[in-house]
Amino acid sequence: MTRHLASIGVAIAVFAHAAPARAQQAPILARGQILITGVGLQASPDHQTVPRNIATSVSVQLLATGDPTSGIDASSAIPADALVFAELRGPAFGTPVTIVARPGDPLKI
Repeated sequence: MTRHLASIGVAIAVFAHAAPARAQQAPILARGQILITGVGLQASPDHQTVPRNIATSVSVQLLATGDPTSGIDASSAIPADALVFAELRGPAFGTPVTIVARPGDPLKI
């Protein structure tokens, strides 16, 4: 039994010694970099009171969050044909009215 355990110990030692050598010889297949950025929409003004029958708009800007010195352009983080959808609700409307615009364009009310 002792001889059997000794041979198992020798086998484990040989495999443990050989494993790092094989890992060091393997070539690097690829390298990459993944950039994770945060992007958000900011509506301005956040509150407004407008008399009836007067046209107005809400500006919606696409902003990159995080480090302002990173040089990341927020508009490159979304597809060129992206749209902003908003809902206009209130006591004057029976159902919500959907308003659509491109990021950076005003939502016309």
